Amino acid sequence: DMRRLGVLTSKASENIDRLEHGVVETGQQPNAIGGPSLVLNKIAYAKSLSGLGEEGYVPLFYVADYDGVQPELTNTRVPSPSSRGVLISYPTSPEQEGVPIHEIPNPPEAWLNQTLEKLTSNYRGLLNGSDGQLRERALMNLDHAITVLKSAYYSTENVSDWSTKVIGSIVNLEADLGVPILSHSMPGTRHIFQKGYEVLLADSNRETFIEASNQAAENVEASGHKPGIGLRDLD
Repeated sequence: DMRRLGVLTSKASENIDRLEHGVVETGQQPNAIGGPSLVLNKIAYAKSLSGLGEEGYVPLFYVADYDGVQPELTNTRVPSPSSRGVLISYPTSPEQEGVPIHEIPNPPEAWLNQTLEKLTSNYRGLLNGSDGQLRERALMNLDHAITVLKSAYYSTENVSDWSTKVIGSIVNLEADLGVPILSHSMPGTRHIFQKGYEVLLADSNRETFIEASNQAAENVEASGHKPGIGLRDLD
């Protein structure tokens, strides 16, 4: 799958051969246009931790593209002069709600061009009044980011692959970190995770997770804030 996406470098291939040494796994759902910088922070931290141990471990990025269509995956916000930021949203229909994200095709080319124009206009506005050299460097970085987005868009067919190729291009082609990328939608890899899910879903482990999740939500609420997730039922 990495070869198909064009992000399988020799360093990534070598790390795939070293998976038996142990891995430091991180992951993320495929978010709109690659998602927030938090994704890159996760991968960088996994790469840093992977250097521990005598022979070192392998950093592994897991793409959780089994998640169904929902605002968390189809929307993303970028900084803007407004406190709410600029919203970027994939065009989806109500009928697609709950459909695995890897089955959603890339948006039309007209949407891409309109979105990239919106991003460019937004960042130019953010940089108004800034130092000339700083503004020039920032706009050069923006142009490069748009090139990465367009290159990934035109070489993929669905939004999961588009997002994954954006991340893979930055991590493996630009930074040469050699991070293996594993997507749930790859049928040949699903059996690898089956036993792990069976453990997580065992009654005792599931109950422990739900109790810990509910306790965390109650602690957030007790501090005067609204928890991002509600309370879960044990059944």
